[in-house]
Amino acid sequence: MKKLSILSPLKITNQKQFDLFNRCLKSYKNIIQNNDVEFLVVNESSVQFKNEIENVISEIKPEFKTIEEKGFVNSVRTLIKKSTGKYVMFFLDDVEMVIDSEKICLAVLKSMEINEDIFQVKLGGGKVSNTPKTNNLNKFSNTHKKIKINDEFNIWINQTKNEYYVNEYVISQWNSIMRGGVIRDLNDRMGINLGNSSWDYFTVIMSRKYKDEIGVTYTGWVNLRSFLYPWGRSPHQINKWMRLVSS
Repeated sequence: MKKLSILSPLKITNQKQFDLFNRCLKSYKNIIQNNDVEFLVVNESSVQFKNEIENVISEIKPEFKTIEEKGFVNSVRTLIKKSTGKYVMFFLDDVEMVIDSEKICLAVLKSMEINEDIFQVKLGGGKVSNTPKTNNLNKFSNTHKKIKINDEFNIWINQTKNEYYVNEYVISQWNSIMRGGVIRDLNDRMGINLGNSSWDYFTVIMSRKYKDEIGVTYTGWVNLRSFLYPWGRSPHQINKWMRLVSS
């Protein structure tokens, strides 16, 4: 079993998307190249970009695996099902890592090894990390437990059930590292034909369906700030991330 599975549902149809994908992929290069990482891809891109995408990936991870599927949510569910890592994270083609990807991911994995009750650690995004960093520290020091990983990273954890109370996506797949066995089990048990629905719908349904089980775990935040830059999001969200990563 690999330590970490990085899963990527891709559907690139124009040059602008390809250029952005290429930029974002390179920001994950260090962790993807780690020998203890598997990289699984569903590539539903246009014919003119399909081979080029796989060539770019091969330069970083020659042994990456391509999985056939159709439709975004079906692809996400298949990637989860086929993953073998003890831990799982997603790479999306419009999300850039704004720090050394291997350094931060290994810090997160270390925190999850220290505390086996941690279900996921969020690298960015969400209502919590969109608030100013100093406010986060003041607010969360009273409710969260700090796990010091090294001089650069702290993981702040709280019971996952509390995520429901702040209207957070409890299962926050695009911006977190999750425990592989847990997310595979929940994925297998969904038993719902979601068709070609959105990622948001999928995560909300899973969060609600297994609320009691998920709630007994812990969710962590790295330094209570965002280490991801989501290029494909709306302008007001981009501005929030810009302020965070420059603070």
